[in-house]
Amino acid sequence: MPRLDLDVLVFDCICEHDGLSFNDEAELGQQGGEAILGRMLPLAGKIEIAAALKHANDPGRYRFTVGHEIGHWVLHRSLFLAEAATLDLFEGRTSEEGLLTLHRDVFPGAKGGPVRREEWQANQFAIDLLIAPDLLRAEFGERFATPSISRRQHDGRAGAVSLREHARRLAGQEFAGLPSLADTFGLSVEAMAIALEQRGYAVEDEPLL
Repeated sequence: MPRLDLDVLVFDCICEHDGLSFNDEAELGQQGGEAILGRMLPLAGKIEIAAALKHANDPGRYRFTVGHEIGHWVLHRSLFLAEAATLDLFEGRTSEEGLLTLHRDVFPGAKGGPVRREEWQANQFAIDLLIAPDLLRAEFGERFATPSISRRQHDGRAGAVSLREHARRLAGQEFAGLPSLADTFGLSVEAMAIALEQRGYAVEDEPLL
């Protein structure tokens, strides 16, 4: 299976190269009634993942959350370090602020509000990290023998389902004895569906001639 080995990436690469302290057995609690899935503490050099994710019967959510926090580490840690250096230079103090990742940031519900910019960026990073374009192209072609599938092709009725629901069906469908794309890449159906939309595999209805 074309799954990225997160243990190798985290422990053999990032921890070794950047001095990251990684803990996926953390008790992070909630904030404002929303479960905290992870947090990146840039000054302390830590990433913490909620223990409940690791032990839940949904490894896709755990993997995507880890990818999300790695996104914060790569994309946003330097901004915190630069700000801390400035505060230290001019005011003699530093900030211990980090980035908390709430459930709605990684897995927004249908009624959820807009995702914060840094959380959207971390989600995009996780998708790119966990789903290599060439591997997805090969796996999609092996199952569907076409570069993309429109809503009309898959459902037979224009507008019968939303584009996201169409993408979810493609992401979770077992085909010709092969596991679903979500299982193949070790992700939730929702994360896989988002990738299929963004990369042009699940598309809107083809125009009628």
